[in-house]
Amino acid sequence: MSLEEEASGGYTKILCGRSSYAVYKHEGRFPLSFVKDRFEEGKQDNMVFEAIKEQILPKSLSTIQTIYYQCLHDDREKRPTADEVLAQLK
Repeated sequence: MSLEEEASGGYTKILCGRSSYAVYKHEGRFPLSFVKDRFEEGKQDNMVFEAIKEQILPKSLSTIQTIYYQCLHDDREKRPTADEVLAQLK
């Protein structure tokens, strides 16, 4: 598993309510490709844990999802910096 796969695991667990291993076991692939595919299909909301949806403003959820997707870019140079992420979260 790559560093990017491991790093995405924490977010996957928080947002999806499942561990990276559970996603891998259920989907047959690592969370990174699973999440990227969901975004590219426009189905990122389908993977969000229902309890999270009930506790977060839709705009905040959308912002977090957008940042996460940006961080998944294959080209490291096109991923946002920590400062850029913080600016988006404000």
